Amino acid sequence: MLAIATPLNKQKLVDEKPKLTFEKFLELCPTEGRYEFVDGQIVEASVNFSSTNHDAAVELIARSIANRINLVSSDYEIRKNFCVNQQSPFLADLCLFSKTTESSLVQFVIEVVSTDWEDAYTDKFLEYQRFQIAEYWIVDYMAIASRDFLGNPKVPTVFV
Repeated sequence: MLAIATPLNKQKLVDEKPKLTFEKFLELCPTEGRYEFVDGQIVEASVNFSSTNHDAAVELIARSIANRINLVSSDYEIRKNFCVNQQSPFLADLCLFSKTTESSLVQFVIEVVSTDWEDAYTDKFLEYQRFQIAEYWIVDYMAIASRDFLGNPKVPTVFV
């Protein structure tokens, strides 16, 4: 942040980088890696300290759901790291959608919490509500969210 002097010795904080539009984000976003649009900036999605465990948890949940889908119906498909809507800045860890619905609307989203747990509990929650996602799960298998969400003592949790 830059501090700019203004009259009466007040300082105004100004972001060093101008905020991008979502269209500019789509244009500039790298194709290698996983990136999200957060507060007007391109941000690498972080799963840093636990990426192996995070990926393993996502894979286990995906296989479990896929097995259940195969038993019940072939009308659904599950995808990993999927953008639920072209207007969304986020990639969901797992999405379930109907293969037979013409619009292929996402029915169900699962986020596996990692170091950026605040996004799953706040920003992504509001975003998926905005796109009328019927069901949203937050899987906090490491109990890393704050006690405001997990209680005391903190325990691994799945919010539905």
